Amino acid sequence: MSAAKQVDAIREAQHGKVSTRVPGHSMTGQGKVLDKAGFWPTREKVGSTQCECGERSPELDSNMKRRAWHRQHKLDVLSS
Repeated sequence: MSAAKQVDAIREAQHGKVSTRVPGHSMTGQGKVLDKAGFWPTREKVGSTQCECGERSPELDSNMKRRAWHRQHKLDVLSS
């Protein structure tokens, strides 16, 4: 799949239509707050998560916001 088609697929995913994977960019912990080392999900409500590539999200207050951050991160990766 070309990069442009992947970007379109992720944009559709943002509207709940499809799920798109980008190689090397899985989200660790399914959007849960990770410990400072980035390895283990915690029970905290506010915090950051991490992409498989090492990019960390800002501190966010919900799993949905962290997943939205990751969708945007994948778009940014494909667009660059």
